[in-house]
Formats: sequence, C-alpha cells, structure tokens
Amino acid sequence: ILLKVHHAEMHIAEILETASKVGLEVKSVSLRKPSLEDVFIELTGKTLNKISAL
Repeated sequence: ILLKVHHAEMHIAEILETASKVGLEVKSVSLRKPSLEDVFIELTGKTLNKISAL
C-alpha cells in the first residue's frame, strides 16, 4: 500500500496503530521525499508525457 502523507514522520506511529487495529500486518515501512515529477503531477494533475504531447 502506498500512502501519501504530509509530514509522515510525525504520523508513523498512528498509521501503524490504525493498521494493526484493522488487522493489517505491516512488514516494512519506508519514507521518501517527493520527486520533482511527483510535485509536478500534484500541482498540474498531469504527467510530463501528457504535457509534452500538447
């Protein structure tokens, strides 16, 4: 499952607790900062490929 969470490092414990409460087994967790493409898609709603095709 991929979750996009602002300030995720502050919410990891809560997310893991909620997952456990609903019966999900979390085997690993990783955090990453958004890429430039992630930010572009968030702001425009389009991928770079769709923009270059215009």
